[in-house]
Amino acid sequence: RLGFSLNDIRELFKLYDTKDEKRQMAEFLARLEKRRIALEQQREDIEIMLTEINFFASQCQRAMDGAPPEAASKAA
Repeated sequence: RLGFSLNDIRELFKLYDTKDEKRQMAEFLARLEKRRIALEQQREDIEIMLTEINFFASQCQRAMDGAPPEAASKAA
């Protein structure tokens, strides 16, 4: 559930051949941090997209109900 690619997993398994536990842990921590940053960016992007979707859905609903749509400048 951490979302690592197969290549990332393969490289992490290769580290276990070295028997250097500190290096293994350091590499794992670095990959976890990289993954966390990517997920936080995705979450931010999703929030922005959801806000836009909600705005346009509201605009469509208002138009269907006969109300004038809000100013387009609020979309972005």
